[in-house]
Parts: sequence; C-alpha cells; structure tokens
Amino acid sequence: MTSLYVGRRLSLKGDLCTVRYLGQVDGKQGQWLGVEWDEPGRGKHDGNVEGKSYFTCRSKKPQCASFLRCDAKFDAAKTTSQAVTAKYASSDHVASMPMVRISGKTVEETGYDKIVVRQSQLGSLKNVVLDAQLLGPEKNEEILPLSTLCPQAALVDLSFNLFERFDDICHTLGDLVNLRAFSFKGNRLHAFESEKSFRNITSLNLDHMLLSPEQLQSLLIAFPCLKQLSVSTNLLSLPSVCYLPRTLQEISLNDNGFTDLTILVPWLSSCDVLAKIGLKNNQIANITSQETTHDHAQFPRCVKEIDVSYNAISSWAFLDTITEFVPGLEQIRISGNPVYENTMRPGGKPLNQSEVSMIVIARVAGLKTLNFTTITDKDRLNAETFYLSLIGEEISKADPAEESSIVSRHPRYGVLCQEYGTPSIIRASKSSIDTSSIAAHLVSCHVYFSQELNSVALPSKREPQLVQIPQSFSIYNVYGHIGRRFGMLPSSLRLVWETGERDPPDRGMGTHAAVIEEWDSEEEDDSVDKGDWIDREVELVRGTRPLGTVVETSVATIRIEFRQDVEDTLVSEFLAK
Repeated sequence: MTSLYVGRRLSLKGDLCTVRYLGQVDGKQGQWLGVEWDEPGRGKHDGNVEGKSYFTCRSKKPQCASFLRCDAKFDAAKTTSQAVTAKYASSDHVASMPMVRISGKTVEETGYDKIVVRQSQLGSLKNVVLDAQLLGPEKNEEILPLSTLCPQAALVDLSFNLFERFDDICHTLGDLVNLRAFSFKGNRLHAFESEKSFRNITSLNLDHMLLSPEQLQSLLIAFPCLKQLSVSTNLLSLPSVCYLPRTLQEISLNDNGFTDLTILVPWLSSCDVLAKIGLKNNQIANITSQETTHDHAQFPRCVKEIDVSYNAISSWAFLDTITEFVPGLEQIRISGNPVYENTMRPGGKPLNQSEVSMIVIARVAGLKTLNFTTITDKDRLNAETFYLSLIGEEISKADPAEESSIVSRHPRYGVLCQEYGTPSIIRASKSSIDTSSIAAHLVSCHVYFSQELNSVALPSKREPQLVQIPQSFSIYNVYGHIGRRFGMLPSSLRLVWETGERDPPDRGMGTHAAVIEEWDSEEEDDSVDKGDWIDREVELVRGTRPLGTVVETSVATIRIEFRQDVEDTLVSEFLAK
C-alpha cells in the first residue's frame, strides 16, 4: 500500500494531486484523504465541506479539492532511470510496430534500428525532457542521477511530476556541468532548501508551482547566475519581498494577482541588467496603490520592455505616468485591457482598436514598439495629430470653464500644441430656441448636389439650400421629402451626411472589432500626406430609423448623389419634364 502523509504527491488516473488532509470525514466511515488537485477545476470543493473546514489549499479556486479513499489505486511512480530508458532507450516500440504490406508483399522497414541506437546513446543527449513522467522522491542513494545517465545534457525538463522536496530534484539532476536551461514547473513542493548551487544554469522555469515570495526566494539561492526566469501562475502578490538575482535580464510574472506595479520595486532593487518584464493576466489597474506607495519609486532604468496586456487598466492616467515610473521604457504591450474597449470620442461614440492604439502612442513619448509592432515616424505623426484633434473636439463640446480641467487630463497637450499648433476650438453658440418648440426638434440640413445635369439649376456645395427636416422623420421620409423638394424620384437619389470630422487611415478594424494582439503599422512608407486622413461620411440608408438617431446634431450638411444604377440621361429626361 502506498505510504500516505500530508504533503505526499500522488497521481490518480493521470491527474496529479497533493495530500492536504488525512483523517475522518463527518458522515463517512474510515480514513479519508483530502487532496488538492493540480488542475484547479478537477475537484468538488476547496477543503470546506458543509460549513466545516478540513484543510486549506494553496489554490484559491473554489473546486480545487476532493476527498479520496485511502485504498484508491494510485498510479505508480517511476525512477529517473526508468523514465529515461522508456523515453530514449526503449526498443519495444519497434518490435510492436505492425507489418506493412503492399500488393500482398511484406515491406522491409529499415532505419528504425538506427534510430533506436541513436536514442540509446544517452551519454550524448543534449535535451532531456521528462515532463509528466510520474517522477517522485528517490531515497535510494544507489539510484543513478541524470548526470550519470545523460552527462552531456544542456536542457532538462522535469515539469509536472511528483517531486515534494527541492533536495530530491537536486539529487535527480546530480552534477550536470553543461546544464544551462532547467524547468521543474508544476511540481508542488513543501520543502525548498538545498545546499546545492547551480551556477551554470541561466534559464529557469518555475511556473504553476503556487509559490509564495519567501518560497521563491529560497529556491533562487541555488541559481545565482540566472538571465531568464519564468514564475507565472504562482502566489507572488502576497505582501512580502523576493529579491531577484542581479544577473537577471528577463522575467515573466504573468498571472500572479498583482494589482499595481509599485509592489515590485523592492524586488528589482539589485537588478542592473533587467530589460524585459512580463506581467500579463494579472489584475493591474494602477501604477501605485495606497498600500504600496513609495516615495520616488520607479523601476530601474535598464527596464526597456513591459507586457501589461489583459489586466484591469481602464484609466489613461496609467499611461500618462508610465514613463515616470519606467524611465527607460521603449516597448509596451497593453492590448486586452478595458481602456481598449471603453474609450469614447468626446461625442460619446466608441473608438476602434486602431484609434485607441494611436492615443497610446501619442500619450507615451519615446515609445518605439506597441503590441509587438514598430512605431514609425509616420505612425507617431498621425497618432499625435489625431490625439490633438480629439482634445480640441473635447474642449469644443465642453463649457469654457471646464477647459483647464480638460487640459490637465492630457499632460502632453502643451508639447503637442508647440509641435503641431493649437487645434481649432469651435464652440457651439448657446441656442435661444425653446426646447419645447417644434424648431428644437428640426434638423437644419444644408443640401447640395454633387453634380450638374443639363444646365438644370441645382444647389451646389458653394450655394447649398436649407431644408428643415423633423428629427422624427424616418430615412424613408427624408428621401421622399427631398425628392419632392427638387421634383425627383426618391429612388434615384443617394443621400450622404458629411459629418465634418476626419479619421486616421483605416487599418481594417471596425468600431466593435475584437481585441487585437497587434496594431498594424504602415512601415512601408514613411512619407506623410493629407491623403492619410479620411473625411468621415455616413450614408443615409433607407429604412424606418429616425433621422435624429443618425444625425445627432441640429445642423448637418447632406450631399445628394444620383445612384450609380440610374443613367444620367434618364434623370435628365425626368428633370426636363
């Protein structure tokens, strides 16, 4: 029978778990095991059943635990020798391969014996991958470590196994002098100390281990020369500090529950060459919080790239101050945050993903890469002029007394005005029309024809004609009203509302586009011309929709075109009548 104790790592039908409780369960006979599953959705509860707490899990998921019978048939653990032999030196798979017949004749299969011989040469293996092999504690000193089985190994992966103590992992490795990259992610340890030191290892993966900062600190003592470290899906947001190695160049801290950046400042205090920090899938909403505020706190200037995608950033204040907190910032990934979904134009219409990316570029000076895409000089010019126009639009729509407050929300406004000039501020005059009167519910449409027909006098763009149309008119009614006004068939016309606004170049993303991973840069052409910007126009599509829900202003310019399927000659004949 398998020896059972709290902290024991087990596998049941391939599902890994850790024993958290051994004892009686109310309403059940005999001894029971309370286990925490590595897969957090595998269980039935979290150690609390019917109001009674039997044990505590590291995971905070509500269905990470179960009770199992002590006599359950658990999977047998393997030794390192068994796992290496089965994966790299076994010839059973060759003997068991089916005979191949073509046209009734048996085909001789050659080459497999050579593959087996090559795989059997364990002494020359460079990459040893033994993940999910049910490797567990090896107490027997006579069991061979990997340094004896595969002495040339430069990469070793012992992820998702049954190790319980870091010392057992060290014993499994032995003295691999060529080892540079090591992963033992997914192992749920309860002892983290060891006297061994792996100075040759420069890349380490400790994902999915539910480590606290103190436990991580204990493990890192054995790896003093790391350059790359991945510690995603752990419990590192707990209120304590882990001091990272001075040699570290890149770290992944994804999915650790961080809510702000300031908490990491002490962690990085000794990092001199750290260039890249991954913070994807956390809960970061702000740079600082009331609990973690430090005077003049900032990341080391060596940090050039951060990934804060798929967090909780909903305010532009985060980006307005990011370069103060990360003074060396050149690259950022920020897609998947609420700010990408919830940003509106001053008039209340949502911005599309491309437009939000342009605002990011404009608000963060010195940024060279956004969402993995290089920012060209042309991209920055388009972004900053677009952003400046939005500020002008916001000021135009607000009360004059609010202008200073609006400007304060855009820290780069003064710099951009010096670069491109102050945007046009056109405030609507206060209306003296009684809101309860009919006039207050009319749209003053300045209509003109885009072309002339056989010398017929039609309103032109230079001399449009004013047509008052009720906001409640359906678009069908609008076509009929304008058709009657000019004696034309409504079906021969096409009406286009010229909004007077301009848009940046279309990058193929609509207003309601899905969250994107990258923002498409126009790197092929750095020249800038007015053709990059597009006049925003809205076709009035025939239907029952009221005019006031399409044209949201009291004054509008409507261009009248003749439908392409209506010949000019037919229209001219109609007008001649």
